[in-house]
Amino acid sequence: MPYQFNIEDENGLSLVSTHGHIRSAQDATQFLEDVIEALRQNGSRKILLDLQDLDLRAFEYFDRHGLIRKLATESDSHCFRWAIIASEDRAKPLNDFETIARNRGYELKGFHTVEEAAKWLTR
Repeated sequence: MPYQFNIEDENGLSLVSTHGHIRSAQDATQFLEDVIEALRQNGSRKILLDLQDLDLRAFEYFDRHGLIRKLATESDSHCFRWAIIASEDRAKPLNDFETIARNRGYELKGFHTVEEAAKWLTR
């Protein structure tokens, strides 16, 4: 598997740390499915998804609209509040993804630090 993730619960938040790489739309879709399924099992709805250690160089070429459509097929996915952390060199794709998701009714915001993301999730 090209990626790995770990979920830790802390102060009512689920911190999803990631490692490895996502190099295709299929990898991205599978990653999203795997993370959502794991989050359903632990019951948390406030998600801090840290992508800083995940190689996303190809992400800017992915169909971000397609990923959001995939998210929409998950019946309870609107119940999650997402704070996504990515390195500053991924700001443009992250901002695009945030805009697409928010336009479809998702509570999702991009950040560059864990501290900012956690503060937003706990407000």
